[in-house]
Parts: sequence; structure tokens; C-alpha cells
Amino acid sequence: MRIGIVGGGIGGLSAAICLSRIGIETEVFEQASEIRERGAGVSLWPNATRVLAHMGLLPACLAKSQPLSSLELVNCQGKRLLHTRIDQETTPVICMRRPDLLATLHAQVADTSIYLNHKCTGITAAGTAVTVAFEGHGARTFDAVIGADGARSLVRSHVTGITQEPAYRGYSIWRGVAECDLGDDSSTRIQETWGRGRRFGILPIGKKTLCWYATDTRSTTADEPADHRKLELLGLFKGWPGPIPEIIRATPAHDILQNGAADLGLRGPWFNQGVAILGDAAHPLTPNVGQGCCLALEDSLVLSLALQQTGEVARAFRLFGRARRKRAAAIVRATRWIGSVGQVRSKGAVFVRDQLLPAVFPLVYALAVRPIHHYDATKPVS
Repeated sequence: MRIGIVGGGIGGLSAAICLSRIGIETEVFEQASEIRERGAGVSLWPNATRVLAHMGLLPACLAKSQPLSSLELVNCQGKRLLHTRIDQETTPVICMRRPDLLATLHAQVADTSIYLNHKCTGITAAGTAVTVAFEGHGARTFDAVIGADGARSLVRSHVTGITQEPAYRGYSIWRGVAECDLGDDSSTRIQETWGRGRRFGILPIGKKTLCWYATDTRSTTADEPADHRKLELLGLFKGWPGPIPEIIRATPAHDILQNGAADLGLRGPWFNQGVAILGDAAHPLTPNVGQGCCLALEDSLVLSLALQQTGEVARAFRLFGRARRKRAAAIVRATRWIGSVGQVRSKGAVFVRDQLLPAVFPLVYALAVRPIHHYDATKPVS
């Protein structure tokens, strides 16, 4: 069996690895001129590190990251609202540079099976064959095709028969990586600080390095030029508790990324004949529980297990869609809700939120968040 994979990011490469482990030949098509990942840091929760362990890649990822033990939420005056342990699963929570994760995956996929500068322009399926057309490179035919081409996926349009753009959720997000010593007491702790319509998160990577993210409620998705972002952030978070201003100052201005928070409640199926979608192509979501890359890793493994169990593309894709759709939809809704709570602006709503969080969050975490992390994608697909 030969499967073509459209997209050479984290989802596409992890799919190639998982499929090769069960003896399926793959070819990966990336529209860029190199396998690269722009981005700051990525959090990998136990549901993802279980997949990495299954793939044999967890030790390599641990060498470029640091296990994290707790999550703390404080308000913008520095008052602790809650604290919870996050190191009670069989595999750890880690944070690493996004390009490091991509490089770890890339090292497992032969360059001879990766085709760069291949922009997908269309897909046609006839019987048991799927043909993918590329701009300037003709077409190639496979037994099946997987779309891992991101939130604005062309493959998704083929699968669903409709064009769907992720919807802006009313706030902008900045990300960066900084060299900054937080001290021993903060070296294994994720910390989020919540204010009025703004949040700031800090995730240690190790070796006095951390990744961070910031949010601000605003009506449009327009972002600032790269050289203005740092100044804008210093203004937005002026007076917030340390080390937030220090972290912003320690981040090179050209490395600060900005985009609008967006997600998509996908209409239509995840597969159509011999074509399936995974990762952000299937379920773009806001980053409020750090599950974007985690779900892409889960999808890749579950799809490979479905193919291994059935040995037949159509049955495997149906099994995959049934196994993944409900979970992904629930996480999209959960991250959207957490974002809406975190981004409230009115003084009264913020006061009520901060008063209720210490009592309500442990229950929400136990019933909604912990089951996300507890999920085991390595089990047989049902």
C-alpha cells in the first residue's frame, strides 16, 4: 500500500512515521522549499508523550525539553488563584521548541520520501486510486491520501465538499522564546497570569530557557509589524508582576510571532473515498489547553492503528473518523470556552471570575481537562 501525505509539518511527518512502522510506504509533499517550523514553543501533555513513547521518540524529545510538574494560575496583581499537579500520568508533560519537535520527527523520515516545493492544487479519486495534482510538478497516484495541510487545508475542501475558514475568536496571540532564569522554584511550573482581556503564560523548556504566550482581546485579527510587536507587548503588560516584563524584554523582537485565535467546528466527514484529513486540517482549535500538536500526534497513531487492524482503506478511514471526531469536537469546544472565560474584559466579570476560579476550577479540571490528558491513543481503535 502507498499513501501520499499532503503537508510536511508535525501532523504529516508523524503520520509518515506511524504508517512506516506498520509497513506502509509513504510520500510526503510539502509546498515550502524546506521542512521548517516557525513557532515558539509547544506543550506536549501526557496524551501526546504517550504517542511519542510508542513511536520511540520520547527520549529524544526529553533531551530537548524538561518535564513539568505543576500548573499555577495567578491574577495580574500576582495573587494565586489556583495550583494543581500535572505530573501524575504515566508519561510526562513537557515543553520544547516547536522547531525541535519538527526536527526530531523529520530525522525519522527519509529525505528521499519527502518532496519539497510541491503545492497541492487538486485531488481526484476514482475507484481505489487517488490522484494528487501539484503546481508545476504534474500528478501522482496513490492507494490513499492523507491531508495534513493545516488549518486552511485544501484537502479538507475536497473531503467535505465545502470551503470552511477557521473563525476568529476575538483575541490576538503572541508567542516567543526567551533566555531567562526563573529560579529553581519556577523551573518545572507552568504559570498563567490572567487580567482584564489579557493573559500571559510561561512554560519552562530547560537550561534557563522558556517559551511564553500572551493574549489581548481585540475586534480584528490585524497584527502589528514585527518590529512593533515587542513595544506593543511592553505597553500591554506594563505593571504586570515579574517576570513578565523581563521576559518580553529578553525576547528578540524579530522572533515574536502574532496571530489571531481561531478555530473551526468542522461540518462534514473526515474522509471521502480514499482521502482523510488529520491535525489542524481536521480540527483547528485555539491553544487554550495546549492540544494542537497533541491531537495531531494522536490522529497519526490512531489512523495507522485503524489501517493495521482492518488492512483496508475505506474501512480504516471510517473507523478513524468515528474514533476521533467526537473527541476532537469536544476539545475544540473546551478550548473555545476557556478562552472566552480568560479573555473577559469587564471589571465586574473579572472580579466574579477570579472569585469563583479557586472553587470551580478543580472540578472543571477533573471532569474536562484531565480526561483530555488521560487519553491513550496506543490502544486498539474501536
